[in-house]
Amino acid sequence: MSSAWLISICAITFVVGSVFWILPSPADRRRMQLRQKAYQNGFRVKQLDFDQAKALLSLPGGFFENAMESGLMYYYKTDRFHRFATLFPATSKLVGYATESGWNWWAFTAGERCEAPAPMAEPIPELDDIVGLRLSKNEVGFFWYERDRGEFLDPLMERLVKDFS
Repeated sequence: MSSAWLISICAITFVVGSVFWILPSPADRRRMQLRQKAYQNGFRVKQLDFDQAKALLSLPGGFFENAMESGLMYYYKTDRFHRFATLFPATSKLVGYATESGWNWWAFTAGERCEAPAPMAEPIPELDDIVGLRLSKNEVGFFWYERDRGEFLDPLMERLVKDFS
């Protein structure tokens, strides 16, 4: 009788353990909710490795070597952003990155990079998770680590689309 109980307990433990191993963790569920918000707002989500992030942001030397961690996500929306084209007719893209002293902006025109003024009247909230922004005639997006709960996510996505559409 005792070995039947032992086998039953082991079998139940095995099944319950397998189910809990398959279920997403609370952190995974939170990230899924954040990504779902982005999808509902028309944004796409892409996980970036070091080389992809460096190519998309095209930042001055040394920035990514210090700031890059694993798990950087790129939330972006592709569309025709006519207001960006009107505000920055000769610029192919604007890239902003967060520093301890605020946001720095770079404009890219015909392959040349130069410092640029902030493209938005209201400053972007300085959050530890947001590493950079990329704005162009065809795409707006931001780079972040998804550690925040995301209460800033909807307002930021709405603002990017509203300011440049």
